[in-house]
Amino acid sequence: MAGDGQGQAHRSGQATAMLASNGWQRASKKALKGDHAQHIHAHCDCEYVIRFDSSTTVAGYDPDKYLEQYYAYGGDINAMRRAQYAKNKDFINAQKRAAYALRQKNRGKKVYITDIAVEKVPKVSFGGISDEMAGTVQQAHKDMLRFAKEQNDSNEVAGLLDLNTGERLHFVKGDQTAVDIEADAESYHWLRTKPQRRVLLYHNHPGQSYFSLNDIRMFLRNDSIGTMSIVTNQGKVWSITKSVTFDRKKAYNALKEHAEANKNDLDRVVDIFLKNGYTYGIERS
Repeated sequence: MAGDGQGQAHRSGQATAMLASNGWQRASKKALKGDHAQHIHAHCDCEYVIRFDSSTTVAGYDPDKYLEQYYAYGGDINAMRRAQYAKNKDFINAQKRAAYALRQKNRGKKVYITDIAVEKVPKVSFGGISDEMAGTVQQAHKDMLRFAKEQNDSNEVAGLLDLNTGERLHFVKGDQTAVDIEADAESYHWLRTKPQRRVLLYHNHPGQSYFSLNDIRMFLRNDSIGTMSIVTNQGKVWSITKSVTFDRKKAYNALKEHAEANKNDLDRVVDIFLKNGYTYGIERS
């Protein structure tokens, strides 16, 4: 899909083909955030193309072709997805294996933080926070990466932020693989005395990894932590949040069950646990 004035062209995936079949579209205020446009769906790799007059073209972009494909499956995106997967499954699976092998090869290797990485840290929203608070969190994430770059050799750094007032504590330094924020007296006091779900615990991961089992355990055992976020050294942000339906006992039982079933694959334990987070009140973004 693309747009006159400001617009979008999308690629990759059946949902993308459906969107692209709409042709050029005028960009709405909802799609535009500041001076750039937002992705339309989760885990999206769409690319936006802007045009200012009808003479602009994009090589290979044929909305009529995409519309024909969409109608061929009766407007059923899932049927379209299944057919396309069956047709290309060998190629898709080869890509997945190659991507997994690359992740394993680079796993744990420290990436040194750059100014570009700091500036690209996005504004994220979670747990119903206001846009103003999301901006405060974004700045905290950027400041943390900058601190890690300039004062901790791009190693792990953690911080706490009050999600009600925006107050922040000083950063706590760690090494390349871990940071113990509970060893800091003031941070420990916050974690033990702040109201439920009031605190954001944010930290960076030098090796670009996802949430660890230790992260999950820290998140579960502290009632004061409402959200935990990771900012990779390349500026990507992940977060997990306790909703109002959070059930700690149910979450602990699920974590124990997944750990027992996957003893030799802690990454899989975390992945399955968070994928099923909705059943015990954990949201992720």
